[in-house]
Amino acid sequence: MNESSTSDNLPLTLPPDDLESRQASWPTVIGIVAIVYAVIAIFSNTCGTLFLFLGSYFMRLGGIDMDEGMGLPDWLLGINLALGFFGFCLGLVLLVGGFGLIRRKASSLGWLKTWSVLAIISSILGLVIAFVAIEPNLDLQLRIQDATVEMIKKNDPKNGAAVIENSGLDKSREEIRSDSIRNIAIFGGAPFIAPLVLGFFLSSRKRVEQADGWE
Repeated sequence: MNESSTSDNLPLTLPPDDLESRQASWPTVIGIVAIVYAVIAIFSNTCGTLFLFLGSYFMRLGGIDMDEGMGLPDWLLGINLALGFFGFCLGLVLLVGGFGLIRRKASSLGWLKTWSVLAIISSILGLVIAFVAIEPNLDLQLRIQDATVEMIKKNDPKNGAAVIENSGLDKSREEIRSDSIRNIAIFGGAPFIAPLVLGFFLSSRKRVEQADGWE
């Protein structure tokens, strides 16, 4: 038997092909959701940061006199700027991870898990600061309320009082404080949901093994 006939009879060995990993639809779905969430986060953090400086200007455009500006103390302004910048960077991390996941890049899981951890830390800081800064925020809300009341009285002297009462613009400081604490307690946990769900989802052994197969 010659050498060529021997080689012809050898079984053909193909490289392993993880079909399940390649056909899984969750990377595309989660990637698109991550990209949408990232765009919203980047936009909201950018607008929130700009509002710290341009909020009084936009209110004046709406007829609300805020000549004294937002009036936030420097320490709170600095913290809000830092959180806004941190949130913007987190949005970029999520954006990179989302695009990588759609392209079946194994490294995308690292990006998204990093975002999950940092987003939880950011949410904790935001919750703590919300309680610490409640008094300065009350001052701001009262100034906005007083300026809005003055605008209504000026534009509608006859029916202004009724409009103010029906709009809930006659709240005392204690009423606004109570509403603020309630809102923080109710909505303070919302920012934790997305990073916790994503972190647990991507930590599944099956999904980690599928991601390893992408390489």
